[in-house]
Amino acid sequence: MNEWICYEPVFACDRYQPCLLPYGPFAGLRDFVYDLVRWQRPKKLVELGCHYGCSSFAFLQAVRDGNLDTGYWGIDTWRGDLFTRNDYRDDVYGEFCRVLSLCYDHMDTHLLRCSFQEAAPGFADESIDLLHIDGSHMYEDVRRDFDMWLPKMKKDGVILLHDVADYLFYEGEHLGSWRFFSELCCRFPHVRRLPVSCGLGLVFLSEEMCRGFDEQAPLEIYIKEESRRYEDAKARLREMSFRMRDLEEVLRMRSGTGNG
Repeated sequence: MNEWICYEPVFACDRYQPCLLPYGPFAGLRDFVYDLVRWQRPKKLVELGCHYGCSSFAFLQAVRDGNLDTGYWGIDTWRGDLFTRNDYRDDVYGEFCRVLSLCYDHMDTHLLRCSFQEAAPGFADESIDLLHIDGSHMYEDVRRDFDMWLPKMKKDGVILLHDVADYLFYEGEHLGSWRFFSELCCRFPHVRRLPVSCGLGLVFLSEEMCRGFDEQAPLEIYIKEESRRYEDAKARLREMSFRMRDLEEVLRMRSGTGNG
């Protein structure tokens, strides 16, 4: 079993997306999944739902920095769903590809612009080491994605599910991803939850892998880091608010509205 190390990664993608990626919904999990990939050293890493690439580029940064023999498959329609459709007024796919080419060119990466159902037949059973599910968060969709891709997992594989925190609601009810993950806790003996950045669920398909994770992964460090990141984000928002207020005052004065 590899040794778990808490690295201090520098994400090259932040140079090209300095606001969006470091402060996105997945941002507080980037250090964790970076360390997870360096620890697990997956041969095949598949992601269902990429969006702007916050999680994608964290995975790829770990592969690049660790010089790992890992192939990455990112699957997404890049058309949005009920939860992200308002984000697609811009060219999200084009921006994803731009950052990918600038930071992670010449790596073993594969983008499949299609539905998860359309992509599934292209993957052999028991071929995937690490799977990240972050598509639609409606209950039926999450359940379908998990059950469809479970046979594709190796016997010692790990499945990640984002947005499984119990404080996430949609139309007055818990998000479907939280409800489904709660059921997985009864179905599978080796399930863990990291209460950071909307919650990350981990399903270990191997008792040995889960035991190694429990013995080595210092989850309290990532929880504390999320708290620090949250405070930093609040400070940044306060600073931006003051700058906007000052700018508005300058504009009023220049337009003459500030004169008595």
